[in-house]
Amino acid sequence: MPHHPCVSSPITPSGDQAAIFRLLIDGDLVAGATQLDVIDPASSTAFANAPDASREQLDAAVRAAARAYPAWRTLSLPERQSILHRLGDCIEENSEALSRLLTREQGRPLPGARLEVQSCARWFRSFAELD
Repeated sequence: MPHHPCVSSPITPSGDQAAIFRLLIDGDLVAGATQLDVIDPASSTAFANAPDASREQLDAAVRAAARAYPAWRTLSLPERQSILHRLGDCIEENSEALSRLLTREQGRPLPGARLEVQSCARWFRSFAELD
């Protein structure tokens, strides 16, 4: 099972260009069949594009997950726990950018967005501790 470090990509646009997000399918970041504008409710302007998967892309992602499951299943509990902890670490390392993205996307106050992102990191870590 390949190791994927935290993916670094701009989550805020530079200049007049909107940030473009990708789908992760079978270990590759790919464009969606179409893109959906992500609208900042404060300004009513698009600040990012989110991928909209086609039926074929959805099916490919499900097939990739099914192929990956046997390898995941053979990992020891400590190995799986380590992966879940790393996921929590990646979320925590990017918590400020993720919080600002949530605020911009949803219009929610930044303190609430920070709490949501921190809770997500804790969620992965708490599941890592289950036997």
